[in-house]
Order: sequence, then C-alpha cells, then structure tokens
Amino acid sequence: MQQPAQGRRITSTTRTLHATVVAFSLLAVLAGSVLAGQADRGFGPVIHRAAENNPEFEALLKDYASPLFVPAADFRTDGLYPEAQSYSLSGYWKGDSLGGVYLMAPIWLPHGAVINSVWLFAVDDDDSCSSQDVTLWMQRVDNYTGSVDAMATMSTTGSTTNMQTPYEGNPTHPTIAYPDFSYWLTVRVCSLDHELYGAMIFYD
Repeated sequence: MQQPAQGRRITSTTRTLHATVVAFSLLAVLAGSVLAGQADRGFGPVIHRAAENNPEFEALLKDYASPLFVPAADFRTDGLYPEAQSYSLSGYWKGDSLGGVYLMAPIWLPHGAVINSVWLFAVDDDDSCSSQDVTLWMQRVDNYTGSVDAMATMSTTGSTTNMQTPYEGNPTHPTIAYPDFSYWLTVRVCSLDHELYGAMIFYD
C-alpha cells in the first residue's frame, strides 16, 4: 500500500522541478534580452523565443479573439436602489417592482479594435412595469473632457419567457481608442420577470 503513495510523491516532485526549470528558462531568456539591448523593443520577441524553447508558454501567445462576452456577473448596481435588483445563482440579474434600475459593466477591448455589433441577452416577461423593456446602452467617455458618446442601444420587445437577443449592427464611434476613451455597458431592468444574462460584442 506504500508504493502508490510514494509514486504520487515522486510525480508531484517531478512536476514541481519541471515547473521550476521552465520558470528559470524564461528568466534566462529575459536576462539575455536585457543584456543584448532588446528590452527597449518590448518583451514580445522574448516571450516568443521562450515559447520556442518551452511549449508550455504557447498558451501565453494566444491573443484574445472576438467575440467578447460580458456575463451578468460582471455587472454591478448603480447603488441608487440596492434593494431593487438581485443576482440569481443561475447566472442572471433580475429587477424588482420599485421601478427602473441600472446595472453597469466596464468594457475592455484591444486598442484599435473595430466593433461590428453589440448584442443583449435577456428575458422580458413583463410589460407592466415603468420601464417595459430590458434596455442596453453602450457608451464611451472622453477621459480628458468628460463628454459622453452613445455607441449602441437595444431593447427587448413584448412579453415572453424565451431568451431575447436584440442587437445593434451599426454602432457609432466603433473604433476603440485608448487612452482617450473609456467604455462601458448600462442595462435597465424593472421587474422580477426581467432577467439580464449578459452582452456580447463582435469586433475586428
């Protein structure tokens, strides 16, 4: 009965040593880059050479690709009526009967990305509250002047228990430009039967 336990200890030790060797290999490549005067050109070539020597670093080279999905868990309340919405462990925000409340989420897209479309994922089974539809806005703020631009707006329609996916296929100001602008989403819900599941952004 001792052999399996000993084998596990050997395997764990081997993995630890392997990870240590990989880490020191990356540090050696970084140090060599600095000595060779390559640091001023950034660490991109360094990481690529590290990946060539160690396949474990291949995952670091995977660029994030479209689309960006923003789940309900990324949104937060505006704090005005904290009791007017709640988060379900099933993965969505729902409203209450106190009227329209707002949820916000920041958006981080690559600099220079061009947005093609913005989508809302929501359930709207109530047309009786003050804000009948679940509505999403995408906006940007000029970090130097404070002026705000609307980029996209979409809303659910009618009353149904099915998931609705309204979208804006022609957003304004579609090119992401840092550090001039910051970007975020705002969603309004007002009923227990309004459920926000998330948003999706397609971009080039």
